[in-house]
Amino acid sequence: MKMDMHCHTKEGSLDAFATMEEYVSRLMELGYDGMMITDHNSYRGYDNWLTVRDKIEASLGPDRHFTVLRGIEYDTHNGGHMLIVLPDGAKSRIFEARGLSVEHLQKAVHEMGGIIGPAHPYGNGYYAFMKTHKGKKNPHLMENFDFVETFNGKTNLLSNNLAGILAMKFNKPGIAGSDSHVAKDMGTVYTIFEEDIRSNNDLIDYILAGKKTEVGGQAYIKLYHFYTKFIEKCGIGGYWVYNKVGTVYRTPARSRARKEFRKKYGRLSLR
Repeated sequence: MKMDMHCHTKEGSLDAFATMEEYVSRLMELGYDGMMITDHNSYRGYDNWLTVRDKIEASLGPDRHFTVLRGIEYDTHNGGHMLIVLPDGAKSRIFEARGLSVEHLQKAVHEMGGIIGPAHPYGNGYYAFMKTHKGKKNPHLMENFDFVETFNGKTNLLSNNLAGILAMKFNKPGIAGSDSHVAKDMGTVYTIFEEDIRSNNDLIDYILAGKKTEVGGQAYIKLYHFYTKFIEKCGIGGYWVYNKVGTVYRTPARSRARKEFRKKYGRLSLR
């Protein structure tokens, strides 16, 4: 089963412009069997999918199926971006309140029976777990991840290769996704599963069982010009400021979500 496991939608990510109709049409045209929505700190994209699903699936015909999984790309305050998959029907506002630490995010995800892994761990600057102070100084945190994104469409070949080595070192399954935000990037990267993945529960069971995945696709090619380097540096620096300010701004929301989480799942040291 061939899937794109890192997709951003217009409805769920401020920096994305791709609609669900475009995703399903384009990915099926390329021979994909499904995708995972991984909007930034938001499930709005998946919620939108639920409103258009019947219409889109009706257009596919009775003999065709396309899986859409509910994921999220979470911004930690100390370890870059994390991909999270919760069991079917599981919800908590804690995952839409950006700014938890990596350690506490891992605990919260596992408390709910979900899985978590670093997105593009050797990507650009503060986005990437292995380029943060936390990742460099605390490699033992890798043991608490369930998978690694070993191929990302917005990351160069060297960084993707390093991610693959990281996954092998800690014996973690690898997944891959285009990290698409616009239509032209859809389906440039793939993950192949040896079994059908029709739900979040299927994916969680597959990953936790350590079953084989195959990843590949088109790696990002950097253009080494002063202008592109300058833009990249500005983007990384801008994200650092955005992440720190956003973490502070979301403190009240995290506090409310933390109380809800503890009420349902018991005491868990979250900050």
